[in-house]
Amino acid sequence: MKLQKSYLELQELEKLKSKFLTITSHELKTPLTPSKIQTQMLLNGDLGELNEKQKKSFEIILRNINRLDELIGDILEISQLEAEGFKLKIEKVQLKNVIGLVVKNMLPVAEDKKLVLSYEFSQTPLIEIDKKRIMEVVTNLIDNAIKFTTRGKIVVRTQIKGKEILASVSDTGPGIAPEHLGKLFIPFSQLEETFTREHGGSGLGLAICKGIVEQHGGKIWIESALGKGATFYFTLPMSQKSKKLKDVKKKVVISKEIKKLK
Repeated sequence: MKLQKSYLELQELEKLKSKFLTITSHELKTPLTPSKIQTQMLLNGDLGELNEKQKKSFEIILRNINRLDELIGDILEISQLEAEGFKLKIEKVQLKNVIGLVVKNMLPVAEDKKLVLSYEFSQTPLIEIDKKRIMEVVTNLIDNAIKFTTRGKIVVRTQIKGKEILASVSDTGPGIAPEHLGKLFIPFSQLEETFTREHGGSGLGLAICKGIVEQHGGKIWIESALGKGATFYFTLPMSQKSKKLKDVKKKVVISKEIKKLK
Protein backbone atom coordinates (compact mmCIF):
# COMPACT_ATOMS: atom_id res chain seq x y z
CA MET A 1 0.00 0.00 0.00
CA LYS A 2 2.84 2.40 0.86
CA LEU A 3 4.45 1.70 -2.52
CA GLN A 4 1.16 2.35 -4.31
CA LYS A 5 0.65 5.58 -2.36
CA SER A 6 4.18 6.75 -3.19
CA TYR A 7 3.57 5.95 -6.85
CA LEU A 8 0.31 7.94 -6.90
CA GLU A 9 2.01 10.87 -5.17
CA LEU A 10 4.80 10.77 -7.75
CA GLN A 11 2.22 10.75 -10.55
CA GLU A 12 0.49 13.76 -9.01
CA LEU A 13 3.80 15.62 -8.73
CA GLU A 14 4.47 14.85 -12.40
CA LYS A 15 1.11 16.39 -13.34
CA LEU A 16 1.76 19.48 -11.21
CA LYS A 17 5.23 19.89 -12.71
CA SER A 18 3.88 19.67 -16.26
CA LYS A 19 1.06 22.09 -15.45
CA PHE A 20 3.50 24.55 -13.87
CA LEU A 21 5.85 24.41 -16.87
CA THR A 22 2.97 24.90 -19.30
CA ILE A 23 1.51 27.91 -17.46
CA THR A 24 4.94 29.49 -16.89
CA SER A 25 5.92 28.99 -20.53
CA HIS A 26 2.71 30.59 -21.76
CA GLU A 27 3.24 33.56 -19.46
CA LEU A 28 6.82 33.99 -20.65
CA LYS A 29 5.82 33.68 -24.30
CA THR A 30 3.13 36.39 -24.13
CA PRO A 31 5.46 39.43 -23.83
CA LEU A 32 7.93 37.99 -26.35
CA THR A 33 5.70 38.54 -29.39
CA PRO A 34 5.38 42.34 -29.08
CA SER A 35 9.08 42.58 -28.14
CA LYS A 36 9.96 40.65 -31.28
CA ILE A 37 7.74 42.83 -33.48
CA GLN A 38 9.07 46.09 -32.05
CA THR A 39 12.69 44.99 -32.42
CA GLN A 40 12.08 43.93 -36.03
CA MET A 41 10.45 47.30 -36.74
CA LEU A 42 13.50 49.08 -35.35
CA LEU A 43 15.80 46.97 -37.53
CA ASN A 44 13.67 47.67 -40.60
CA GLY A 45 14.01 51.41 -39.97
CA ASP A 46 10.25 51.86 -39.47
CA LEU A 47 10.88 54.01 -36.39
CA GLY A 48 13.82 55.92 -37.82
CA GLU A 49 17.20 55.18 -39.34
CA LEU A 50 19.78 53.33 -37.26
CA ASN A 51 23.54 53.55 -37.50
CA GLU A 52 25.64 50.37 -37.87
CA LYS A 53 26.40 50.11 -34.17
CA GLN A 54 22.70 50.36 -33.28
CA LYS A 55 21.79 47.78 -35.94
CA LYS A 56 24.27 45.28 -34.55
CA SER A 57 22.91 45.80 -31.04
CA PHE A 58 19.30 45.21 -32.14
CA GLU A 59 20.35 42.16 -34.18
CA ILE A 60 21.81 40.65 -31.01
CA ILE A 61 18.59 41.47 -29.12
CA LEU A 62 16.43 39.87 -31.83
CA ARG A 63 18.65 36.79 -31.97
CA ASN A 64 18.29 36.29 -28.22
CA ILE A 65 14.53 36.87 -28.35
CA ASN A 66 14.27 34.17 -31.03
CA ARG A 67 16.43 31.84 -28.96
CA LEU A 68 14.27 32.36 -25.88
CA ASP A 69 11.12 31.88 -27.97
CA GLU A 70 12.48 28.58 -29.27
CA LEU A 71 13.39 27.43 -25.76
CA ILE A 72 9.92 28.24 -24.40
CA GLY A 73 8.35 26.39 -27.34
CA ASP A 74 10.47 23.33 -26.54
CA ILE A 75 9.44 23.45 -22.87
CA LEU A 76 5.77 23.59 -23.87
CA GLU A 77 6.23 20.61 -26.19
CA ILE A 78 8.09 18.46 -23.68
CA SER A 79 5.48 19.26 -21.00
CA GLN A 80 2.67 18.18 -23.30
CA LEU A 81 4.54 15.06 -24.34
CA GLU A 82 5.25 13.97 -20.77
CA ALA A 83 1.72 14.75 -19.59
CA GLU A 84 -0.43 13.23 -22.32
CA GLY A 85 1.39 12.88 -25.61
CA PHE A 86 0.66 14.76 -28.81
CA LYS A 87 -2.63 14.58 -30.63
CA LEU A 88 -1.40 13.14 -33.92
CA LYS A 89 -3.05 14.27 -37.14
CA ILE A 90 -2.54 11.23 -39.32
CA GLU A 91 -2.52 11.41 -43.11
CA LYS A 92 -1.28 9.15 -45.90
CA VAL A 93 1.91 10.53 -47.46
CA GLN A 94 5.00 9.54 -49.42
CA LEU A 95 7.74 9.81 -46.79
CA LYS A 96 10.52 10.53 -49.29
CA ASN A 97 8.60 13.62 -50.44
CA VAL A 98 8.05 14.83 -46.87
CA ILE A 99 11.73 14.45 -45.99
CA GLY A 100 12.74 15.90 -49.36
CA LEU A 101 10.84 19.09 -48.55
CA VAL A 102 12.68 19.43 -45.23
CA VAL A 103 16.04 18.94 -46.96
CA LYS A 104 15.11 21.62 -49.50
CA ASN A 105 14.17 24.04 -46.70
CA MET A 106 17.43 23.36 -44.83
CA LEU A 107 19.72 23.74 -47.85
CA PRO A 108 20.29 27.51 -47.36
CA VAL A 109 21.28 26.92 -43.71
CA ALA A 110 23.83 24.29 -44.74
CA GLU A 111 25.15 26.44 -47.59
CA ASP A 112 25.72 29.33 -45.16
CA LYS A 113 28.26 27.11 -43.41
CA LYS A 114 29.65 25.84 -46.73
CA LEU A 115 28.38 22.32 -46.00
CA VAL A 116 27.04 19.87 -48.59
CA LEU A 117 23.53 18.63 -47.74
CA SER A 118 22.27 15.73 -49.86
CA TYR A 119 19.35 13.29 -49.85
CA GLU A 120 19.52 9.65 -50.94
CA PHE A 121 16.29 7.66 -51.06
CA SER A 122 14.74 4.47 -52.38
CA GLN A 123 11.12 4.07 -53.41
CA THR A 124 8.96 3.64 -50.33
CA PRO A 125 5.23 2.94 -50.04
CA LEU A 126 2.68 5.43 -48.80
CA ILE A 127 2.66 5.59 -45.03
CA GLU A 128 0.27 7.12 -42.51
CA ILE A 129 1.99 9.63 -40.24
CA ASP A 130 1.58 13.05 -38.72
CA LYS A 131 3.37 14.94 -41.50
CA LYS A 132 4.04 18.06 -39.42
CA ARG A 133 5.52 16.09 -36.50
CA ILE A 134 7.79 13.94 -38.66
CA MET A 135 8.99 17.06 -40.49
CA GLU A 136 9.81 18.46 -37.04
CA VAL A 137 11.92 15.38 -36.26
CA VAL A 138 13.88 15.54 -39.53
CA THR A 139 14.35 19.32 -39.25
CA ASN A 140 15.73 18.93 -35.74
CA LEU A 141 18.16 16.17 -36.74
CA ILE A 142 19.45 18.10 -39.77
CA ASP A 143 19.70 21.32 -37.75
CA ASN A 144 21.77 19.53 -35.09
CA ALA A 145 24.05 18.07 -37.75
CA ILE A 146 24.60 21.53 -39.28
CA LYS A 147 25.29 23.12 -35.88
CA PHE A 148 27.95 20.61 -34.90
CA THR A 149 29.61 20.13 -38.31
CA THR A 150 32.23 22.68 -39.30
CA ARG A 151 33.17 21.16 -42.66
CA GLY A 152 32.23 18.29 -44.92
CA LYS A 153 28.75 16.98 -45.59
CA ILE A 154 25.42 15.87 -44.20
CA VAL A 155 23.58 12.99 -45.88
CA VAL A 156 19.91 12.17 -45.32
CA ARG A 157 18.72 8.70 -46.35
CA THR A 158 15.47 6.71 -46.43
CA GLN A 159 15.12 3.02 -47.25
CA ILE A 160 12.94 0.00 -46.56
CA LYS A 161 14.16 -2.36 -43.83
CA GLY A 162 11.88 -5.33 -43.37
CA LYS A 163 8.48 -4.06 -42.26
CA GLU A 164 9.79 -0.58 -41.45
CA ILE A 165 11.04 2.51 -43.20
CA LEU A 166 14.47 3.49 -41.93
CA ALA A 167 15.52 7.15 -42.11
CA SER A 168 18.93 8.49 -41.14
CA VAL A 169 20.91 11.73 -40.91
CA SER A 170 24.71 11.37 -41.08
CA ASP A 171 27.32 14.08 -40.61
CA THR A 172 31.09 14.51 -40.75
CA GLY A 173 31.19 16.38 -37.44
CA PRO A 174 33.42 15.69 -34.43
CA GLY A 175 31.43 12.68 -33.27
CA ILE A 176 30.30 11.88 -29.74
CA ALA A 177 32.09 9.90 -27.04
CA PRO A 178 30.40 6.61 -26.01
CA GLU A 179 29.79 7.82 -22.44
CA HIS A 180 27.63 10.69 -23.73
CA LEU A 181 25.41 8.71 -26.11
CA GLY A 182 22.96 7.59 -23.43
CA LYS A 183 22.27 11.18 -22.31
CA LEU A 184 21.28 12.62 -25.69
CA PHE A 185 17.57 11.75 -25.55
CA ILE A 186 17.07 12.81 -21.92
CA PRO A 187 15.33 16.22 -21.52
CA PHE A 188 17.65 19.12 -20.61
CA SER A 189 20.73 16.96 -21.19
CA GLN A 190 23.57 18.48 -23.19
CA LEU A 191 27.12 17.58 -24.08
CA GLU A 192 30.11 19.34 -22.58
CA GLU A 193 29.23 22.88 -21.55
CA THR A 194 31.92 24.61 -23.59
CA PHE A 195 30.70 22.95 -26.77
CA THR A 196 26.97 23.42 -26.25
CA ARG A 197 27.35 27.02 -25.08
CA GLU A 198 28.93 27.83 -28.43
CA HIS A 199 26.13 26.20 -30.42
CA GLY A 200 23.14 26.92 -28.19
CA GLY A 201 20.23 24.56 -27.62
CA SER A 202 18.05 23.60 -24.70
CA GLY A 203 18.75 19.88 -24.63
CA LEU A 204 15.06 19.25 -25.38
CA GLY A 205 15.02 18.80 -29.15
CA LEU A 206 16.15 15.17 -29.25
CA ALA A 207 13.84 14.21 -26.37
CA ILE A 208 10.93 15.67 -28.35
CA CYS A 209 12.07 13.76 -31.45
CA LYS A 210 12.16 10.53 -29.43
CA GLY A 211 8.65 11.10 -28.13
CA ILE A 212 7.25 11.82 -31.62
CA VAL A 213 8.90 8.77 -33.20
CA GLU A 214 7.83 6.45 -30.38
CA GLN A 215 4.28 7.74 -30.55
CA HIS A 216 4.26 6.65 -34.20
CA GLY A 217 5.37 3.17 -33.12
CA GLY A 218 8.99 3.65 -34.23
CA LYS A 219 12.43 3.85 -32.63
CA ILE A 220 15.24 6.42 -32.69
CA TRP A 221 18.93 5.98 -31.87
CA ILE A 222 22.42 7.25 -32.63
CA GLU A 223 25.66 5.63 -33.76
CA SER A 224 28.80 7.69 -33.30
CA ALA A 225 32.45 7.73 -32.28
CA LEU A 226 34.85 10.58 -31.58
CA GLY A 227 36.39 11.87 -34.79
CA LYS A 228 34.08 9.80 -37.00
CA GLY A 229 30.93 11.88 -37.21
CA ALA A 230 27.47 10.78 -36.11
CA THR A 231 24.41 9.13 -37.62
CA PHE A 232 20.93 9.45 -36.15
CA TYR A 233 18.48 6.74 -37.21
CA PHE A 234 14.73 6.46 -36.78
CA THR A 235 12.19 3.92 -37.98
CA LEU A 236 8.51 4.15 -38.84
CA PRO A 237 6.40 0.98 -39.20
CA MET A 238 4.87 0.25 -42.61
CA SER A 239 2.18 -1.92 -41.02
CA GLN A 240 0.19 1.04 -39.90
CA LYS A 241 -0.04 0.76 -36.14
CA SER A 242 -0.22 4.55 -36.31
CA LYS A 243 -3.88 4.19 -37.42
CA LYS A 244 -4.70 3.37 -33.82
CA LEU A 245 -3.18 6.68 -32.76
CA LYS A 246 -5.41 8.82 -34.97
CA ASP A 247 -7.01 11.61 -32.95
CA VAL A 248 -5.98 9.86 -29.74
CA LYS A 249 -3.78 11.40 -27.06
CA LYS A 250 -1.24 8.87 -25.90
CA LYS A 251 1.22 9.26 -23.06
CA VAL A 252 4.80 8.54 -24.09
CA VAL A 253 7.48 7.70 -21.57
CA ILE A 254 10.42 9.59 -23.00
CA SER A 255 13.11 7.80 -21.03
CA LYS A 256 13.40 5.75 -17.87
CA GLU A 257 16.46 7.81 -17.04
CA ILE A 258 14.25 10.88 -16.47
CA LYS A 259 13.28 9.46 -13.09
CA LYS A 260 16.93 9.31 -12.09
CA LEU A 261 17.35 13.03 -12.70
CA LYS A 262 14.81 14.05 -10.07
